[in-house]
Amino acid sequence: MFLSTRYDGIYYLFYDDADGRRHKISTRTKNKSEALEFLRNQKLPQDATKNIRSVITLKQFKEEYLTFVKVNAAERTHRLHEIAIRRLVEVLGENIFIHTISPRDIEKYKIYLSQTLDPNTVNIRLKKLKRAFNVAVDWELLEKNPFEKISFLKVAHRTIQFLPPEDFEKLVSVITEEQFKDIVLFAVTTGCRRAEITNLRWENVNLTMKFVTIQSDKNFQVKAGRMRTLPISHARLPLPQTVLNLPISLPAFGDLDILGTASVIFSFISIPFIFR
Repeated sequence: MFLSTRYDGIYYLFYDDADGRRHKISTRTKNKSEALEFLRNQKLPQDATKNIRSVITLKQFKEEYLTFVKVNAAERTHRLHEIAIRRLVEVLGENIFIHTISPRDIEKYKIYLSQTLDPNTVNIRLKKLKRAFNVAVDWELLEKNPFEKISFLKVAHRTIQFLPPEDFEKLVSVITEEQFKDIVLFAVTTGCRRAEITNLRWENVNLTMKFVTIQSDKNFQVKAGRMRTLPISHARLPLPQTVLNLPISLPAFGDLDILGTASVIFSFISIPFIFR
């Protein structure tokens, strides 16, 4: 079922019946918005709508889907989905019905993104939207996913750059802020990701047995949702006597403001054996 104009500029509603025969109904308008409103209000034969449970606009789907993601996924995942679907709305418009979105529309979206974003980021956006429209299929809002056969952009594989130990020692030697140095050395000796360090709490640190537990909580979700335990016998942590009287819910590295600076350094040096 779709809308299309003919030689006279009038929008017609086309649909196939149960026997595969195509029919058309005139909307009596040349205005697309009015034609879409006609589609919303038109009562079609039952066999014309058997594959569509609900006619819903992209704006409506966006709101419902993002609510679903917010409840079922981590905050960062919700943010990535929100960015992807918001850009799709910018390209296709918020009033387009999701069952009318075609692979051609998606290619238009892909071209739009590729003008300002690198191929890897474009592919991430496409994957998030493919997931979103799979949910639309699960909710029986769509018969099939228009993203199903969309190809991803080719991404050039870059050579991994390693920072030699002697250069890393030079880097650490110029860090005058002890708390900052603690964060960097802890990262090196444990292999923890940036988000895992920023969300580490004293309740996850066992100074007696010398291990830390990396796990999800209400504000943070570890990658793939898997909890793991890491030894810290050689890791750099604040001295035990400085933390014995602190609430266990406090960050293990104290003031989080400095972690922003640490993230800049981590992103700049990009050391594979520090962050995976």
